[in-house]
Amino acid sequence: MLRCFREFDQPSAMAAAYLGVSTMAMPTVVQHRSGLRLQVNEFGDLETIWQIFLRRVYDVRPSDRVIVDAGANVGFFSCYASWRAPQSQVLAIEPFPTTVVRFRTQLGDNHLSQRVTVLDRALTAAPSEVVMPLDTPSSQQKPVLQKAADSRTVVRVPSVPLAQAVGALPAQIDLLKMDIEGSEFEVLLHTPYETLRRFRRINVEHHEPPSGSSYTKAGLISHLEKAGFTVRQHAGEPTSLYGILHCEQ
Repeated sequence: MLRCFREFDQPSAMAAAYLGVSTMAMPTVVQHRSGLRLQVNEFGDLETIWQIFLRRVYDVRPSDRVIVDAGANVGFFSCYASWRAPQSQVLAIEPFPTTVVRFRTQLGDNHLSQRVTVLDRALTAAPSEVVMPLDTPSSQQKPVLQKAADSRTVVRVPSVPLAQAVGALPAQIDLLKMDIEGSEFEVLLHTPYETLRRFRRINVEHHEPPSGSSYTKAGLISHLEKAGFTVRQHAGEPTSLYGILHCEQ
């Protein structure tokens, strides 16, 4: 809460809206002390800003030079990473078409288009085409669907494996931040160890495994440990099916 008052121009309105004490007129723009201007269209945007900028759930370090933002959404983490690591270049991976439009606008508004490259693809175990739902509570909650759905309620997007997505990046990548709404199991468990070892750190938000799958949180942790990472759960979430794993070589 104190960080909100130190770092944003509208701290009272942001805090009251986040806590549910009052509503905040949306769409609006909130300005960070760094000069970043963040477009808030819905409560999910405010919640995401709170987690990234104020709770700082992702471990961006000033020395980072190469960062991958998988599940970039409308760009709040990419903006945050560009501020926290001022010499960094960011590869942002975001598949949903209308979200990509918002993301690119946000990059332009903050003069970050030269530092953040947008890859408009989903991540999967192998190259393919996947479907994502059109109607969800917020832009942050658009998973890749495991089953076929009515074509009128989904959008089809191309997908690539993680190794292909980062193929053109330097051999060593400082940070992979991943929040891909349940696809983290398929993607990471099918990523070869040699690709995973290119990342010095991985911060992955894990969700409840897809229904009917054999994926488990324990299996994901084991895979990352076999790749050479020390894995710890985000503070306060040691047994939850939902949380963030902090992985470092």
